[in-house]
Amino acid sequence: MSSKAEDYVRWILQLDGAYNVPIAELGAKTAVTTSIAAFSTALEKRFEDGASPDEAREFVGHVRGKWVKSDALNPVLAELAIMDGLGEEGLVDDVPIAELTETQNLLTYAIVNDLGLAGPAVEEFIRESMALLNTLEDEN
Repeated sequence: MSSKAEDYVRWILQLDGAYNVPIAELGAKTAVTTSIAAFSTALEKRFEDGASPDEAREFVGHVRGKWVKSDALNPVLAELAIMDGLGEEGLVDDVPIAELTETQNLLTYAIVNDLGLAGPAVEEFIRESMALLNTLEDEN
């Protein structure tokens, strides 16, 4: 499964030659968990010391238009997703999973690009995401 999950992360990051793994091939639960793992890994890299709501808002404002089309990323949901991902649980519990996953994927893409991760650093990011994915799957 990890090969398909790695391909899915590569697709989230829009890497050259990335294969868009159909959700049916990956499985909905694995796709969501893979997105969570990649998003969590990205948040850890970008916000090593956590973030305040103002810092999350500032970051979302920074990446909208630069890395993600402004109209593709709901800024309020993006801020809530960041804060929830950093430990303020319950902020996105009422958001439909497809909408939340799409927002997390867009933010993952934006964070990785904003940090300038490329080449070996991207491969390390994917390895870290897969390690977290394995931990999350073991917990379930």
